Amino acid sequence: MEMIIIVTIVAAMLSIWGLGYVFISARNNIGRHQAWHIKKKQEMDRKLQKLKDMQNLYETEIRKFDHS
Repeated sequence: MEMIIIVTIVAAMLSIWGLGYVFISARNNIGRHQAWHIKKKQEMDRKLQKLKDMQNLYETEIRKFDHS
């Protein structure tokens, strides 16, 4: 009888530890995923700004030729 109680307590402790590990791991994965999205957004913002700069330069050059 004592053995069943001990095994039950150990099993419960392992289950709680396992669930805690799963939740901590999930939280860490979410944090990494959010960081990845932030990095990608910053990269896309830089690319978009470069394209806008190129477009402005192109439009400026076109205006120069139109006034010639």
